[in-house]
Amino acid sequence: MLLLELKTLDTRLEHTRTRNSTAERNLLASITEHDIMDPIQVVSCEKNSTYVILDGFKRYRCALKLKLSTVPAELIANDPVQGILIFIRRQQNTGLNILDQAALVEELHIKYHLSIYDIAVKLDRSPSWVSLRLGMLKDLSPLVKRKIMSGAFPARVYLY
Repeated sequence: MLLLELKTLDTRLEHTRTRNSTAERNLLASITEHDIMDPIQVVSCEKNSTYVILDGFKRYRCALKLKLSTVPAELIANDPVQGILIFIRRQQNTGLNILDQAALVEELHIKYHLSIYDIAVKLDRSPSWVSLRLGMLKDLSPLVKRKIMSGAFPARVYLY
């Protein structure tokens, strides 16, 4: 485990995670009492000596609010593509909701130019699993997508 300065953390993937203001308020109270218990999961970005956050955006925002200078972190890969793939595989049966999965798969497909087949193979999933997630976000307008991911519009309404 690493102890990283907040200024070295890059939040470029924050748009891939849905926000939950209630959970964040509860986490803020917990961190105030007990400090950060679970490390933020990051990948290294060797170009500029920063670390891209994959998981722990609520903890990061709480640390900023509490004016902490460092946070505990776990380095899970040395490049964003590998990190995203590892993170999705680790979270398949736990807390990563389907919209977060969709946003991360979209990031791999659009930003990093991985094909549907490549993503499927690397995640040990079917191409239809990948296509379903890509299709979920494809039809959303940028405004609706931003509202859902920010927590302003409940995702369950969209899913139904």
